[in-house]
Amino acid sequence: MKSFDEIAASYHPLIVSMIQKHHIYKDTEEYYQLALINLWKAYQKFDESKGSFSAYAYSTVRGTILMQLKASVKRDERESLTEDTLLVTHPDESTPVVLESAIIDEILAPLSPREQIYVREYLLGGYS
Repeated sequence: MKSFDEIAASYHPLIVSMIQKHHIYKDTEEYYQLALINLWKAYQKFDESKGSFSAYAYSTVRGTILMQLKASVKRDERESLTEDTLLVTHPDESTPVVLESAIIDEILAPLSPREQIYVREYLLGGYS
């Protein structure tokens, strides 16, 4: 039997054509590497008494690409649903409350002077 390097070179067009046949344009290198890894596994496990290596390699590579594609589609569906729900914003339709300085002073009374400065400068947008 040939060395794996020769087999990988001879099955390169098959792997590339399968990737193109299934319209995989995203993460093509990942699919190619996965197909090569499983081609290597097929090379290691192949038993000549059971048939030709080309049929075994074809079904192994095809099965690998299809399983990875199915897993990728499933993962994309889950992730896109999560992203959609996170991106939904609900506008605040409540009327803005105008705080007068007397109310602010009453609210800030329990705080230390340093905390009052922080609240006025950073949270209320100005120091009075």
